[in-house]
Amino acid sequence: MHSRLVNPVTVSGLGKVYNSMIRRILFIFLFTALAWAEPFGTWECEATTGDGERIPYTLNVRKSDAGLDVSIRSSRGEIKLPSAKLDGDNLTFTVEVDSEPYSVKLTFSGDTVRGEWKGAGATGPMSGKRSTVK
Repeated sequence: MHSRLVNPVTVSGLGKVYNSMIRRILFIFLFTALAWAEPFGTWECEATTGDGERIPYTLNVRKSDAGLDVSIRSSRGEIKLPSAKLDGDNLTFTVEVDSEPYSVKLTFSGDTVRGEWKGAGATGPMSGKRSTVK
């Protein structure tokens, strides 16, 4: 005769409660992670020029009634970017600096953003992180 081991937690019903709690915790964690991964918010960034100069700027990406509201703020002031387009985790826009158009492509990943600028015959990297300032 074979003896069968019985898990007392499952038999008592506590196993179902435990499994339900684990599922809820995982759902909350996943939902929070997905919400945090959205590119909307404020990002502290910098662009690096061809000669290695680092230019800090703040990128704001917001949802609006019109769809998307994107702007950058630097020591030169704030520039609204009505041409900005968001496709999944990729943000593209064109900005004019000293009468020269520069194209920018950024990719968001969690709480970081990386990308590249191109213009005036040069290219350079851009990077940043989600701002923790509320």
